[in-house]
Amino acid sequence: MTESLLHYLWKFRLFNSNALFAKSGEEVEIINCGTHNHNSGPDFFNAKIKIGNKTWAGNVEIHTDGKEWYAHKHHLDAAYKNVVLHVVLEAEDLFFKCLENDTIPCLELKGRIDEKLLAHYDYLMRSELPFPCAASLKNVDEFTQQNMLERVAIERLENKTKHIETQLKTTNGDWEQVCWQTLARYLGSGIHGDALELTAANIPIKTIAKHSDNVLQIEAMIFGVAGMLNKSFANDYPNELKREFNYLKRLHSLPELNKEIFKWAKTRPANFPTIRLAQLAALAQNIQHIFSKLLKGDVQFINTFLSKLEVNSYWKNHFRFDEEAENKFSSIGKSTVQVITINAIVPLLFAYGKNTGNEILTEKALDILRQYKPEVNTTISLYKKYGMAAPNALFTQGILQLKSNYCDKKQCINCSIGNSILTQIMQ
Repeated sequence: MTESLLHYLWKFRLFNSNALFAKSGEEVEIINCGTHNHNSGPDFFNAKIKIGNKTWAGNVEIHTDGKEWYAHKHHLDAAYKNVVLHVVLEAEDLFFKCLENDTIPCLELKGRIDEKLLAHYDYLMRSELPFPCAASLKNVDEFTQQNMLERVAIERLENKTKHIETQLKTTNGDWEQVCWQTLARYLGSGIHGDALELTAANIPIKTIAKHSDNVLQIEAMIFGVAGMLNKSFANDYPNELKREFNYLKRLHSLPELNKEIFKWAKTRPANFPTIRLAQLAALAQNIQHIFSKLLKGDVQFINTFLSKLEVNSYWKNHFRFDEEAENKFSSIGKSTVQVITINAIVPLLFAYGKNTGNEILTEKALDILRQYKPEVNTTISLYKKYGMAAPNALFTQGILQLKSNYCDKKQCINCSIGNSILTQIMQ
């Protein structure tokens, strides 16, 4: 028995509440269990409990063993002086002292919890299946599943906005600059994400604007800041880039990053750093006021904008400088467009909506996910195999969040699907 399970049982009253008596003999009636507190202090706030002939409004503290009250020094902590009931699995003491020597009655739940529920909870915790409820998922209705997936998809989106909020602080609230950096990050397809974001962060969008009519100079800034031009070249194109960058570096005090931040090993040619940087340069040429355009939330515009970005013709037959090879993958593919939309554009719209109190925009961000086909990867395929439906990208994002934050951590009692399975046992 864990304390978190006791919290769950108390919160949903999943115990026999008939003829409840405190350890000291007074009859107990639970009028309101209170509000679950996930921070420091008592476990449930604002409960309403009738003890004997008196009704109390206050807090509830829960432990598996009554001794933990004193072990945690709650009797010396002012935060616990408004506790009206100490709920335990089992305890020896009839009362518990709090600050100012007041006493708190104790309610013991031992013998009042359904053994089948405990056994199934133990089964979920010990499960060696790919995720705890894999064998039971078929018993959970689609509405419950999809309601949970939508909830955790929003949770995942909120987590992604935290990085955006950090960027806003470092850019003094410049949404266009943050948009540029965020798009760069997810153009990197995971392995180059940090490096491309760092490259974009070191080339202010206002600097790019000053050279918007000169494609070569924009390309030179991208490759130069990324540290790709500090050597000798045989081809004319990289030499032209190098010459331009040497001028621009002095003009704008641009840095040169260590090119080792980019990864070449075990990377497919289509995902080579040079190809991603060429695509970033193509993005930079069209970056002016892009955030304002993206705020419209037009999926067709997003798809067209990203898929039609044209890299320099040099990359049609090169993957690296000075190394000629046919390249059919220089444009941004459909899968990368979807990655950028899901991981960059949607969180940007969601964050801006939250920041400005625009609920229409936050809902529009979710609607974009609903318009995209479900993502395909091993995690999503696994959950689908066991019966979880995911008709669009909103739900596949939910599956990814569900696995990493609930299933892998066995947080079944904090999951609507897990709750459904456990409560079915008692019916």
